[in-house]
Amino acid sequence: MAPHSTDIDETLDRAAAAYDIPRTLVSRFDLHETWARPERHTRLTAVYLIERDAVLAFVTDRPLDMPTPNHFHATAKRCRAAVFSLQQPLRLAPITVEKPWGHEVWYTGIEARGTSSVTDGRFTTPLSWVLASAPQHLCGAASIMLLKVLDPAPQPVLGDLYFELHETKHEVYVVTHVDRHAWPDGCGAIRFGMNAARRAMYADDNRFRAAYLQAVRDYETVRRTIDDLLDEKRDTAGMAHDAVAPLELTQRWLDELDPHLIDDERRRRDAMNSFTQMRPLSEGDIVELPRRFPHALQHGVRVIELQTPTYERRILSFAQKVLTQDHWDTETAVADMRLDIPPLVEPRILVQEPDCTIERIVEFEEFSARRIRLAPAARLTLSKLSPYTLCIAISGEVTLGDTTLVGDSACLVPHSATSRTLVNTGDEDAVCLLSGPSL
Repeated sequence: MAPHSTDIDETLDRAAAAYDIPRTLVSRFDLHETWARPERHTRLTAVYLIERDAVLAFVTDRPLDMPTPNHFHATAKRCRAAVFSLQQPLRLAPITVEKPWGHEVWYTGIEARGTSSVTDGRFTTPLSWVLASAPQHLCGAASIMLLKVLDPAPQPVLGDLYFELHETKHEVYVVTHVDRHAWPDGCGAIRFGMNAARRAMYADDNRFRAAYLQAVRDYETVRRTIDDLLDEKRDTAGMAHDAVAPLELTQRWLDELDPHLIDDERRRRDAMNSFTQMRPLSEGDIVELPRRFPHALQHGVRVIELQTPTYERRILSFAQKVLTQDHWDTETAVADMRLDIPPLVEPRILVQEPDCTIERIVEFEEFSARRIRLAPAARLTLSKLSPYTLCIAISGEVTLGDTTLVGDSACLVPHSATSRTLVNTGDEDAVCLLSGPSL
């Protein structure tokens, strides 16, 4: 997302340097929302309150005159706009995106399918509007990475994700929960690349790829037959073909189909999946997903996902109907997929003190990530080198400035933040994840 201008950042700096009494500034600009469908230009007004030690702001799509400092908060309330500070962390208001296999929770998503927001506890404002209001102060003009949670349903097969690969983006998973109903021993799984023993059965990799491609095509035939029958049931229920049906309803519909068809689907799915392999996953595990490497998180395994902010994928197969496109990408994906299994990457301990442990989770060119464990009352001051930092709580309670985070809540620490000390304000050890460029 391109910021509207860096002029406002320079104007804010000059106004703050010349502080004598509180004053307000107004910036009006068009935000080109290239991610919207159709694309659009939205006319926005950003209002800033310059105080001695802080710049407060809100953004609205309502036309406004310049409010006086005394009317700043009242005007923001009238516009139902979140007030945020350029010197404090910004609490993120995630959106939930339903999927055939469960749902995703987006903290920094800016897409046609939905946009995350910033909240002050009363009102929310789209994150894209906020970032455009002071781009240099908030993100140093860097593109914000994607932070989200994948939360698959616990049902086998129906809760399994797409078997897919990515050509340009980097991803990393941090496992935060394994459903004990789905995995009683606490050990879940991810479908993780291709089966080396099966690959060795073929004279060369071209023949292995061809055999796998044929197995997927055999499966796709029965898959589409079942999906067409389920679409007929959607019609009867008055449900759109691209709507996400509740898993319980999907299972009931499947139970109503011809058992021979269901058995055929299972047999072909098993034959197709025999070309792939599983990797076990436990809570706390890290999964780094290289480019062109096929993978599919399995049911009942909840993860925090960090990735570059691009939407692209190639679907090799899926044991349900794909709702976001009308085709699989098997042929191109199989030709391009990585066959070698990457070595497991263990977190590297950077700091280990009695009250603080810092682990390096991943170090990509585009972003890096650290896992932090703090004992009660322990504190850690974040570096100012990164254009921004994202913080999401995994367990316990941590506070950054005036923002307190507990399980799965997150904030954006802007480039201009002066409140950068992470404190465990709870009664037990706290674990959180930090990510951003150049941590």
